[in-house]
Amino acid sequence: SHTDVLDVRLKTDLQTPTPGSTLVIIEVMAAALNPVDFKIRTIPTVGKMDDKAIGWDLSGKVVHAPPGCGFEAGDEVFGFSKRIGEKHGSVAQFVEADPRYLAKKPTSVSHIEAAMLPLAGCTALQSLRDHGKVKAGDNVLVIGGSGGTGMLGVQIAKILGCKVTAICSAKNIPLVQGLGADIVHAYDSPQGPMPTDIADEDTFDCIFDTVTSPDNVDTDYEPIARPFLRTKRDPRTELDASGLEVDVAGPGRDGIYVAINSKSKWDWAFAIVAKYSGFLDLQRRNYKP
Repeated sequence: SHTDVLDVRLKTDLQTPTPGSTLVIIEVMAAALNPVDFKIRTIPTVGKMDDKAIGWDLSGKVVHAPPGCGFEAGDEVFGFSKRIGEKHGSVAQFVEADPRYLAKKPTSVSHIEAAMLPLAGCTALQSLRDHGKVKAGDNVLVIGGSGGTGMLGVQIAKILGCKVTAICSAKNIPLVQGLGADIVHAYDSPQGPMPTDIADEDTFDCIFDTVTSPDNVDTDYEPIARPFLRTKRDPRTELDASGLEVDVAGPGRDGIYVAINSKSKWDWAFAIVAKYSGFLDLQRRNYKP
């Protein structure tokens, strides 16, 4: 629940990484924690990490770079630490990292800002581009548009050329509008969690749900949002330069519901089976957790 407390104990006797491998050694300037960082500690055996640092996301300065890795000592970088559960997570003074999972930090971005991006940003990008199959001109709904992943989802969907509707609290509407959302709905408005005035032509090619979770305090959006997914039968036309109505939807496809969590453990089980079997997809129709 939201009242859970992560018990953090700092260890001062961990060995500092030393040069000699294909990994980059980074002095950490900022690290970010994500739900996975404390949830993994609740898993028997896997969660036993007494002598290991936790964390995925980091931003810092390269202190050692193996030849040909694309980085040099002194470079400011951000990205993922070596691997969750390995000896060095991102919440440490020095960490090892695979150079494939690092990028040079833009000078216009602080270390704190950069450390917030890797996991949430990749989640949003993969959800929309890879699982949601969004493309320029698509209509996208981001549920939780002012959350960590949702804020990046709004911006990525706009970069991909989509029309974006976002849901957040009333107080966060200016923030989400500033991120580029075309339409923002307040879940605490009289209309309730979902806008009730969505026309047939405004249904969604992709719904990106960052809110629904096993926690009962979170709204279960799927039952109320899924009816607004576009189907192949849904029209999408507009007037061309000569005034003729043309179909801009192409051959058409059903909309896709992409969620980063679920009320049901079965959704996770089916997703794992689909991922690792490579062919046995038992997931619900047009649903990607």
